[in-house]
Amino acid sequence: MTDIIADQRSEFIAGLRALADFLEQTPSVRCSSTETLLLNLRTTSAVEEFARQLELPVRYDDEGNATSILRFGPIAYEAFGYVDFDQHLAVKSERDARRWAEQHGLEMRPAAEKLAEFRPVVPLSKAPVAQAPAGAAAVTA
Repeated sequence: MTDIIADQRSEFIAGLRALADFLEQTPSVRCSSTETLLLNLRTTSAVEEFARQLELPVRYDDEGNATSILRFGPIAYEAFGYVDFDQHLAVKSERDARRWAEQHGLEMRPAAEKLAEFRPVVPLSKAPVAQAPAGAAAVTA
């Protein structure tokens, strides 16, 4: 379950300690009253293993994606993972698109399987040039 190399892990932990020391030693600086640190474990099975090792509950959303939270006072260390990340992105993208369309007075409808009169758009620079009728005067630039 190690996503980062030992040096990076040590640097991250040292950074957290330095932040805690700074906040403790500098009471004039505002401090957040809550915070969530996100741990992307990518899959629901990895979240379930994380939770099992730490005897934590696992929550699942409507898509079956999992989260498990380890709390340190007001600070949450939240592990999350997806059943199928590509499917999750597809569902989220559609939801976001529908929300945007609704906010702009539009409606989303399924695309037709085949468009009967589909004609590809040809850039003007590549469109066929119409021929002048016979007997018309030629125009030169």
